[in-house]
Amino acid sequence: MDNIIKLLTANVTPQLIEKLSHSLGEKESGLGLALPSVFPVVLEQVRNYLKHSDSSHEFIAELEEIPEFNINSLIDGNHHQSDKLSSLMTMITGKMPEITDKVASVFNLNGSSAKMLLTVAGGMVINALRDYVNNRATQSISLKGWLSSQAHLISAELPVQFQSFSVNEATKPNTVKVVAPAKPLLNPDAPIRPTPKLAEKKKGGGKWWLLLLLLLILAAIYFLRGCGTTKESTPVEIAPPAATAQVSTGSLWGNLGDFFRKLLPDGKELNIPQYGVENKLIEFIESNLPVDSTTWFSFDRLLFKTNSAQLEPQSDEQLNNIVAILKAYPNVKLKLGGYTDNTGTEEINLKLSQDRADSVRAQMIQLGADASRLEAKGYGSEHPVAPNDTDENRAKNRRIDILVIEK
Repeated sequence: MDNIIKLLTANVTPQLIEKLSHSLGEKESGLGLALPSVFPVVLEQVRNYLKHSDSSHEFIAELEEIPEFNINSLIDGNHHQSDKLSSLMTMITGKMPEITDKVASVFNLNGSSAKMLLTVAGGMVINALRDYVNNRATQSISLKGWLSSQAHLISAELPVQFQSFSVNEATKPNTVKVVAPAKPLLNPDAPIRPTPKLAEKKKGGGKWWLLLLLLLILAAIYFLRGCGTTKESTPVEIAPPAATAQVSTGSLWGNLGDFFRKLLPDGKELNIPQYGVENKLIEFIESNLPVDSTTWFSFDRLLFKTNSAQLEPQSDEQLNNIVAILKAYPNVKLKLGGYTDNTGTEEINLKLSQDRADSVRAQMIQLGADASRLEAKGYGSEHPVAPNDTDENRAKNRRIDILVIEK
């Protein structure tokens, strides 16, 4: 299956960037980086529109009828073409001014340049989608299915600054957000009285009690640490509040979006992030795409102890979700791929990657997965997803991936 991002990026020629630069008065180097970065922004809008909108058939009908957009004419200001494109983009996003302002801010462009950049990117995306709709064979998957199969590629290229624009507000799925309890409203007619502590401070006595308390605390600390004892204190690990993870997840894997409730075919309900591996896996399983050997999905909330195959307890949240997905789709079989960065010898890397893949498989079986539906293989430092040039990038390469081998 063609990679939509690569198809679009291949059409960003030096001649196109030069013409765009001349028209806008912007530097070619900046536009050459900005234009490909706007493609996933537009694609994510289209993908979510097709997924959530009740009127997506109207968009498909438009694609079947419209002529191909001439990108040079759009740059030259062809009003007929730009107005038609603007109508389509507004149908998809519902909030073009906000996205235009964000493009201007992120890529340091003025308003008119940002609007033109978004117009050019939108025209190129619409042309690619139009070609797919008009040329696909009867037995091919729908445009919605095709874009769903590309979701992991699109989200991987989506600039983090645009995560909040990833779903049209009119079609956004219900998300679970934790909001701090509101403070009780004060009676506006009630007289304002100082609290006891404030009243005490006004009398001047509160400062002495505070000073005495501080001296007692310091004395206690000195006593506990002193007195010649050599016993080490046990470190206390304070876990973050559980509510924090329910709002959004940001880590070395990037912003995974808001958590939302996902109902599985067997009635089980998962609480998962919009761009997490669970959602990507479900979309692939439910699509008409055939299984292959190249469509892998990376776990994004697994944690191992340093230089070890032992999983941290926090990993069970995501592993439980994948086990639930296996149970909900009884025909699905998965392969777990273990990977490392390129530090150390390849022999050590292969062993560690195999041990980690085996560890994840074993834990999933422990959590209720059918062992006959899970395979595990270590690949060492093969197939990196980032250059091994920084600590953060090396951390990205130390991962576990999932491949659907039957569905």
